[in-house]
Amino acid sequence: MAWPQPLDYNAAVQTPQLCFRDADLREAKVSEDALGMPRPYSGNFADVYQLSSVTGQSWAVKCFTREAGHLQARYQAISDHLRSGSPPFMVNFHYLNEGIRIRGKAYPIVKMDWVNGFTLNEFVKKHLDNPQVLYRLAQMWVKLSLQLRRARMTHADLQHGNVLLVPGDRPSQLSLRLIDYDGMFVPALANTLSGEVGHPNYQHPQRLREGTYNSEIDRFPHLLIYTALRCLTVGGRELWDKHDNGENLLFREQDFVRPTESKLLEDLWQLPDPDIRRLLGHLLIGSEMPLDRVAMLDEVVGSEGRPLGLTTGQERQVAALLPPAAARTKISQAVLSRFSLEELIGEMEDDPLEGELLRTSAATATGLGSATVTAVPQNLDTGSRRRNTGLHQSDVTVEEMPAHARPVCIPLLPHWQVRCVACRQQKHLFDSICPHCRHVDWLGLLVITGAAGLFLTAALTWLHAAEPGVLAILGLIAAVCSVVLVPLAAGMLARALAGFEEPYPGAFAGPSWPTTAALCTRCGRVNMVPLFACRLCGRVSWVTLAAVGALAGTTLALVAVGPPLADTSGWWHVLTAVVRWFERLVGFLTGFMVMIGVFELWKLQGRLPKEGRLRTPNAQLALLVATMLPIVLAVLFLIGLVG
Repeated sequence: MAWPQPLDYNAAVQTPQLCFRDADLREAKVSEDALGMPRPYSGNFADVYQLSSVTGQSWAVKCFTREAGHLQARYQAISDHLRSGSPPFMVNFHYLNEGIRIRGKAYPIVKMDWVNGFTLNEFVKKHLDNPQVLYRLAQMWVKLSLQLRRARMTHADLQHGNVLLVPGDRPSQLSLRLIDYDGMFVPALANTLSGEVGHPNYQHPQRLREGTYNSEIDRFPHLLIYTALRCLTVGGRELWDKHDNGENLLFREQDFVRPTESKLLEDLWQLPDPDIRRLLGHLLIGSEMPLDRVAMLDEVVGSEGRPLGLTTGQERQVAALLPPAAARTKISQAVLSRFSLEELIGEMEDDPLEGELLRTSAATATGLGSATVTAVPQNLDTGSRRRNTGLHQSDVTVEEMPAHARPVCIPLLPHWQVRCVACRQQKHLFDSICPHCRHVDWLGLLVITGAAGLFLTAALTWLHAAEPGVLAILGLIAAVCSVVLVPLAAGMLARALAGFEEPYPGAFAGPSWPTTAALCTRCGRVNMVPLFACRLCGRVSWVTLAAVGALAGTTLALVAVGPPLADTSGWWHVLTAVVRWFERLVGFLTGFMVMIGVFELWKLQGRLPKEGRLRTPNAQLALLVATMLPIVLAVLFLIGLVG
C-alpha cells in the first residue's frame, strides 16, 4: 500500500473542509509558516499539523507517511483502554480510521489536543537556580508514576521531549502531561512487539539489548528522571552545564553500560546529600537487575519522600559499580539532606499532579514534541509563600529542627572512652565496632562477655543459699551485675555480627539509653515508641532486640533457676521474694516488648517493598530465632511463677 507523502498532506490540509471527516477539523485552519505554507512537525512514522478553530481551540493531527499498522492498532487499543476515563496526565486523543481523504482514498489519522507547555529539559534548565521548584517537580513526578501504574498503562518512552509542563486550572499552576504514545503499552497489547525501544539515554540496558516490551519497562526511566531531578536540586547549574548534551537529563546510556568509567557518577557521588547516594545506589543496582525487578519509584522514595536506605550487601554492590575515585569518597557525617522533608510532605497540596510552581502563567509555542520555548516564566517567590513549596533555602540540620520533632537521644556513659587497638582513635567502651576504622573489638567483646558469663553463673549458683552469708550476698550482687552485663554483652555481640552500617547523618549510632523517639540510622525517619524496626525502611535493630531479649531471659532465668529454700531466715526470705517479684515484673515487661516487636517485624515483611525485607539467609535465621524467643521467655516466666 502506497502511503501519502508530506507534500500530499501539505496540499490536502490547506482545504480542511474537503479532506477531513471530523466536524471539528473541517471548520479549523492549519498553522502556517512565514511563506503561508502548512507547518508540519516531522517524525519517524508521521507528520503532525496544528489546526485551530475560530474559538481558539487547537488540535494536533498526526498523519502517517508510511506503513504503520502496529501504530494504528496500538492507538486503537489505547483509545479503547481510555474510554472509561482519561488520566489527568494524558492528552485527549481519538484514533480516526478514515480521518483524511487524499486523491479519493481514506487514510487513518490521530486527533489530539494541541498542548502548549515547556518540555522537561527546558523547564529544568530555566529553574536550575531554584532548587525548590526542582524538588517540587520531583514530587509531582512520583505522583505521576503512581497514577500511570494505577491506570494500567506504560508510556515506554519517558524522556525529556515527551514530558511537558502545561498551564493548570489557575494562572499560578503547572501540570505534567505526557505526549507521544507510539510505543505505549496497555493490557490489550500484551504479547505483541514494539517497533521501538525508547530514548537510549533513559532506558534500561536490558531493553536496549533485547527490545523488551511489557508493563514493567517504565520502572527504570521513572527512577532515572527522579534521581536526575534530585541531583540537580543540589548540583544546580554547574552540574547541568558539565553533563547536559541536549538529549539527556544528566544520564547517558554509557553511564550504565560502563559505570566504572562514568565521570557523571563520580561527580554525583560527591554531592553533599546522603539522599543522592541512596537514589544512585538503587538506580545502579536496578541497571544490573532484570528489568521487571527494578524497584518501583514510589517504593524507593517511600511515603515521606525519603529514599530507602541501602543494605550492607547493596552498599558493597554499589561500590563495585562506581568509578574507583567515587567508591573511595566518604560523605561528611554532619551533612543532612537539603530539605525538611517532613514539613514538605505535610504542606504539599493533595492534587496528585499539580503544584503552584509559578507566580504567573507562561504560554509557549511548544508543539507536540517540540522543544522551542518562546516565553520564560518568572522566578518563584521563595519568601512569604512557603506554602507553595514547603521548602527551605538553607540546609536543614538536626539543631534547626523544631523542638517537638527533634528526637532526644541520651548517650550511654559518653565519657567511657578507650582507644581502638587498630586505629588508636577514641571509641566508646561498649561499642564493639570502631566507627573510625570499622575494626571489630574482639578483645573488649571477649572481656565483657566473659564477665557477664561469670556473674550470671555466680548468681545462679549462690542465690538460693539457705542463710544470708557471704555467698548469698555475693550471689545477690552477681545477679544485679548479670542483669546489666548480659544484655550489654548480647547487644555488643549482635552489633559485631551484623557488621558496620554507615549511619544516617544526624542519627546517633553509638550506645544510648532507651528513648520514646529515635532517628533511624539508615533512612533518618523519626520512629515514635521504637521497638526493633524502622517503620519506613524496615531496618532491624538487632542490637536492641538482642539486648532486650537478653534482659528478659536473664531476669526470668534468675527467678526460675534460683528459688529460695524453705528453711531460710524470715528477713532473708522476704528480701529474696521482693527481688524475685521485681525480676518477674522486669522479665514480663521486656518479654512482652519482645513479643510485640517480633510481631511487628513479621507484619513489616508483608508491607515493605522487596528492598526493605529481610532477604539474606542470616537475616532470616535471626528472625526465626527472634520468633522463638517469646516462647522461651513465656516458659521461663511460667516456671518462675510456679516456683
